[in-house]
Amino acid sequence: MAENVDEASKKQKYYGNKEKKVDRIKLGKCFKNLSEEEKAKFRMVGSDIACNKDKEDDFVKGTQKAMETRCAPDRFAKLVTKLSENKKKVVVELGFESLLHIKCGRLKRDLCSWLVQNFDPFTSCIFLHGKSINLSPRDFEYIMGIKDGGVDIDVDLGIDDIDKLRDEYCDDSGYIKLKTLESKLVNQREVNDDFKRSFVLFAIATIIFPKSRLNLAPYYLVFLKDTSAINKKNGATWAFKGLVEGIQKFKAGQHKVINGCVLFLEVIFFKNDFINFIVLFSFCFVLIILLILQLFYMDSISFARKFIDKSLSPITTWTNRDVTNFLSFVKKNGGYGSSKV
Repeated sequence: MAENVDEASKKQKYYGNKEKKVDRIKLGKCFKNLSEEEKAKFRMVGSDIACNKDKEDDFVKGTQKAMETRCAPDRFAKLVTKLSENKKKVVVELGFESLLHIKCGRLKRDLCSWLVQNFDPFTSCIFLHGKSINLSPRDFEYIMGIKDGGVDIDVDLGIDDIDKLRDEYCDDSGYIKLKTLESKLVNQREVNDDFKRSFVLFAIATIIFPKSRLNLAPYYLVFLKDTSAINKKNGATWAFKGLVEGIQKFKAGQHKVINGCVLFLEVIFFKNDFINFIVLFSFCFVLIILLILQLFYMDSISFARKFIDKSLSPITTWTNRDVTNFLSFVKKNGGYGSSKV
């Protein structure tokens, strides 16, 4: 009897004093093991989740829910500016170099809300201007610069192995406070395992896999126990699946806040529409050149971004000014879903 009480107590601490969450995770595991036919019995059926490009209007014209998310690239970027060069080198070793160069500013919530509305979580398709684009963890890897190292992330394992870490990182409520992590990352001089865990936790909460709660549950410490293995984890697959599941639950009305990296969808939109913009802008500019009979050759014609290193992850190449100017162009040409863009 005493053993059962101790086990229940451990689980409560592990999941941030939320016993109900244990049952939901078990249900989630059972759902993953079902066949596609069996899964279909539990899924919503409706025009707003059908992955068919002919039904894009159903997404755009449907009732659009107010989107809430904890994804905060501006807060993360602000923290990065306060890190020393030595700390940044350690972040690069962890495999998060691309995150150090995020400079796109605050999340554009009206755009992200529209993108979520046009994303089908059951087939990972997003509808942009009459086209259905299939997304995968490989796209997340390319866009965000977060790699898959070969080892899956499973936060359900190792409950008994994080007692010491939980006591170190969690407050009296059983959660890891974001403000505490932020202060520690800036003020701590020693770049040790504590710094590595704190950085990854902060990145998860603001960029990689933010959830509805501002502070973090202790189960993330499971895969951060061994800091030397952090860059061997399948971060892209974990984050992508988390976003897809987050959108699915949001659309089903199960969650009011979208879990996952909504910033990924925003950059997907920029990258896709920017190609169309380059073609239109270049064509118009060439016409002007011909009309005024200019006698000099133009090296490149693009939208305020002349030289872009294609080897870089797209998340690192979009500045806040680029985003603002580009969205201004999009709105002048009919908005996000316009065929002119």
